[in-house]
Amino acid sequence: MSLADNIKRLRENKGLQQKQVAIEVGLGISHYNKIENRQREASVELLDKLVKLYDVSIDAIVHMEGEVPKEIVIEDKTTSEQMRLI
Repeated sequence: MSLADNIKRLRENKGLQQKQVAIEVGLGISHYNKIENRQREASVELLDKLVKLYDVSIDAIVHMEGEVPKEIVIEDKTTSEQMRLI
């Protein structure tokens, strides 16, 4: 799923209209609509506002399907594995 699809799904899950979200995040309705329809990219600033509005993490918006990358502790790896990860 794309970032735009994730943003749209969050809005729909909360039962909000595009107009309501646009007002909350300080965008024009047309601008917000274009983000959900993949005609414009969402800025980091917008993502930050959506995180606060929906009370989720940025990872939850970007990786909505539960595909959040796992944290890797590099110190636990062999030297060759550390080099590969870097």
